[in-house]
Amino acid sequence: MQDPSRLPTGVITFLFTDIEGSTAMVQRLGRDAEAVFADHDRVVRKAILEAGGTVVRTEGDAFFAVFTNPTDCIRAAFAAQVSLGGHAWPAGGNVQVRMGVHTGEGRRGVDDYVGIDVHRAARIAAAGHGGQILVSEATRSLAGELEPGMIYRDLGRHRLKDLERSEHIYQVIGPGHAEEFPPIRTAGTPTTLPAQRSEFVGRNEEMTQVKHLLERNRLVTLTGMGGTGKTRLAIHVARSTIDRFSDGVHFVPLDDLSDSDRVVASISKVLGTTGDGNPLSSVIEALGSGTILLVLDNFEHVLDAAPALSELLVSCPGLSLLVTSQIRLRIRGEQVYSVPPLGLPDTGETSAVGRSDSGVLFLKSAQAIDPTFEINATNSASIASIVERLDGLPLAIELAAARIPLFGIDGLLSELQTRLTDLGGGYVDAPERHHTLAAAVEWSYELLDEHERAFLRIASVFLGGFSLEAARFVHGTHEGPEVAEIVGSLIEKSLVRSTLTAGSPRFSMLEAIRSYGQRRLTDAGEVDHARRRHAEFFTRIPRTASASFRGPDGYATMERLGVERANISSALEWAAQHDPDLGLGAMVVLARFYAVSGSLDEGREVAESLLQSPIPASPGNRMTGLLGAASIAYWLLDYERARDLYLEAIATAESEQDDSQLGEALFGLAYTYVWLQRIDDAESMADRAIKIAEDSHDDLRKAHLLTVRGTCQWMRGELEASMMTYGEVSRRAGAFGDDGLELSSDRVLAAGLVRIGEYREALPFLLDILGRCEALNDDGGIIETIDYLSVAATGIDPQNGIRLAGSIRAITDRRGGTVLLSALGIPDPREIAAVALDTQEIQRLWNEGREMDLPEAVAFVTDWATGAGITSAPVDVEFVLEAVAGR
Repeated sequence: MQDPSRLPTGVITFLFTDIEGSTAMVQRLGRDAEAVFADHDRVVRKAILEAGGTVVRTEGDAFFAVFTNPTDCIRAAFAAQVSLGGHAWPAGGNVQVRMGVHTGEGRRGVDDYVGIDVHRAARIAAAGHGGQILVSEATRSLAGELEPGMIYRDLGRHRLKDLERSEHIYQVIGPGHAEEFPPIRTAGTPTTLPAQRSEFVGRNEEMTQVKHLLERNRLVTLTGMGGTGKTRLAIHVARSTIDRFSDGVHFVPLDDLSDSDRVVASISKVLGTTGDGNPLSSVIEALGSGTILLVLDNFEHVLDAAPALSELLVSCPGLSLLVTSQIRLRIRGEQVYSVPPLGLPDTGETSAVGRSDSGVLFLKSAQAIDPTFEINATNSASIASIVERLDGLPLAIELAAARIPLFGIDGLLSELQTRLTDLGGGYVDAPERHHTLAAAVEWSYELLDEHERAFLRIASVFLGGFSLEAARFVHGTHEGPEVAEIVGSLIEKSLVRSTLTAGSPRFSMLEAIRSYGQRRLTDAGEVDHARRRHAEFFTRIPRTASASFRGPDGYATMERLGVERANISSALEWAAQHDPDLGLGAMVVLARFYAVSGSLDEGREVAESLLQSPIPASPGNRMTGLLGAASIAYWLLDYERARDLYLEAIATAESEQDDSQLGEALFGLAYTYVWLQRIDDAESMADRAIKIAEDSHDDLRKAHLLTVRGTCQWMRGELEASMMTYGEVSRRAGAFGDDGLELSSDRVLAAGLVRIGEYREALPFLLDILGRCEALNDDGGIIETIDYLSVAATGIDPQNGIRLAGSIRAITDRRGGTVLLSALGIPDPREIAAVALDTQEIQRLWNEGREMDLPEAVAFVTDWATGAGITSAPVDVEFVLEAVAGR
């Protein structure tokens, strides 16, 4: 024992520890227990002393220590637990130590410390279980944030033996240390909550929200489809709030009931009532005015018993109910909480996957089969893709992780692309509906009426969500309730999710539900009809936007196409095999979309598959498809393919006497000839197209066509004339409200300054154009603008300019979307940098830049410009003209 005069006083932190089950261990081990206790003593004492603590005394296997800093005390406790857990104990001698920490007044007595705070620390330790670290609210608040990877788990307020005031208790958890334990030992609260047999992962935010709701509402219903983790969350919340319900916290499983009339009897059985009369009266009598929480699990198939719950709440003022159900109960006073899937990783990096709740659950589930499994740089990206594919659904993640020994990580990811609902291998002691993912979804499906089942099957054709308008169209003229009513019912039953996208409601299903619906759709023989309706709707969006996509509404159209991108891709894939007219008629607008969104390779694949469909298309739609495919080839710098497609489109337009499509084809061919160095032919094509626009009084189209004239002037070396032409186009585009045309014209004006070497003057204009492209989500415009920016930046800062040039060249190699600057007479940035840097340094910087993706390149430009003191400014046409004329 320490000399009392040398013990610290004032505000100190007390640590009590002891081995759980030490008496039984002595009986098992006999004299061998002495060595076990000696090892335990060395481990705990070492952790205390290394953290700066003082051992006050030891009694048998118990330690009492004090610290002047609460953080040091927690550090010592955690280090001791990790060391104890990793120690090689003999058979029958596995040491499990419970630890309690409290901060308070350190008053010395005759031998050591006296006062209520010492007793409080001892009671906190006694409430725990072997391997558990419990701390008081006082310690948590003074210690503050823990070391990285360690957190406090809120266990709620609890009454401790012999203490009048309840204590808010937290558990310290962290890497390398057990996290799941039975409810802590409190004074006098009866409970029938089942023990958790595996670790409860994450859900800290959900825990806080549900506990808050339960404090303010006597009936809280946790909703969500099967496998979302409602039951485990409910049990965990109930356990953490046990101190609020002095007369009991009880768990009532309902999944085996086939009759709603037996719900009250099940409650009665759990409570142990013995009344011989009406079961409801017996339960009311048993509950009385006691402060009690009932956790009613799996209520969705016994909803007819909801009025009985309402009567219980009215008759028993101290009763609270926490219910899990896929469907809300619809009784007064109910507060619904929709349990979300587990959080997904932000990226595929190891740290991001390891931090996410879904990644942690995957790791824990995999380690249950292979303790050596870990998330690392080799598998983290695939794991991120797996849990994303599974939508963070806990049951699906657990079932998927069980398949790792069979398929491996990459093989599992491949399997999930086509056989998601085949996931099985669940725990045999789990409910039957959780043995396979299909069984979990089927349980939900069987709760639906025939109209809801039919809609769920049809809605499985949607990818990336759907609008009410799309649902009504694809659903068609089926008899029964209106689609909005069906969707609302499916939302209520946790099978459809609703979010707001750009202020409008959008609906989606978890991938497991959608995959199950597709299987049911096939079984019902409804696939062809549903896919045709789907393709008709989603190709109609770009087909009906053909008149406006180059005008003031162009970017709004692009934004809508972006929202529906997955559906459009699916529709085009179906059209190529069944009805190419649908897809070909949409390709002109879609070509612009693929350019803006930076996905030209995808666009080329789609366009070529439609043009090569074995099913013949109408001349008009084929012509539209040719124009779209040619535009995509043009932006991919495949000018020979673009030329051939445009020539076929011109011949078809002339045959069909379609002047509108003819003008479009002439315009595209004119620009293609520019880059094939056939300037005279380019002007000839442009002149024909301008005549068509003038005859139809299409002034906006004429403004677009003037850009060909300006480009031809540039290519002939008539730079001043070119700038005047583009200045006029920019003015007209602004008057028409055509953001796309105005942006592209302003970009050429700024490029004129780059062409004559006025790099510093060009940069503010290019920065302004870049910001406008960002605001419109125009990836194609961003790429082209940064291409010019890289040249100008190199002219004043060779090192950073070359980094930027390397990035944009790598991006265009992958995605296309810009022009060849060398053809415009603009020098390669490496030639500019060669004046200041040697070849090896240029290559090193170039390679550094190639590691950036597009968002990183944009951020690089912004940061560089800020550091260089360069601010954006709108293009000044007169300034550009004067600068060019002066050269």
